[in-house]
Parts: sequence; C-alpha cells; structure tokens
Amino acid sequence: MRRRQRSRAPAPWRCCCRWRSTASRRAQTAVAALRAHQVALAIASDCNPGSAPGASLLLAMSMATRLFGLTAEEGLLGVTRHAARALGLHGERGALAPGQAADFVV
Repeated sequence: MRRRQRSRAPAPWRCCCRWRSTASRRAQTAVAALRAHQVALAIASDCNPGSAPGASLLLAMSMATRLFGLTAEEGLLGVTRHAARALGLHGERGALAPGQAADFVV
C-alpha cells in the first residue's frame, strides 16, 4: 500500500513568524540607531478601536522588550520618565519623588 505524501504547502504560521522576525530585526536596527544617538524612547499603549485596540501598558512594555530589543531598564524608563517628558509633564510626573504625582501599586 502506498503512503500518501504530505502536502509541501507552507503552514500559515511559518509565513507569519518569518515576517515577524524580519520586522523585528528591522525594528531592532532602528532602536540601535536611536541608542547610538542617545534618543530617549517613550513607550505607550495605543488605545483606539480602529487599528490598535490595546490599552495595556504592560503589553506595550512587553512588546518593546521582546520585539524591539529594549532592555528592562529602557522599558521602565520608557513608560515613566521618558513618557512624562514626551508629554511635557516631566516636572510633575514620571518619577517616584517627593512632590511628584504618582499612581502605582506595591
């Protein structure tokens, strides 16, 4: 009895993973260029119902470290100090310091 040959068609996840790794490499190259010029990177969630329904800041940090190659320190600074500076709020937010507003959980 002859065995049926398996189809050689690419699995859908292979295409997606290949795209993600290529996009991730491009993003990491861009981040390396920004680091070389000492650019402060801000990280934020983009909560809009059309193209990016993500409201989780933790997910944004995770994606920044996993996909774009930021370190944990860069990720934390990106959602605190650098984000406050990007919004023009660096005098009153962005750090755990006396006199600054803060929302955090211990």
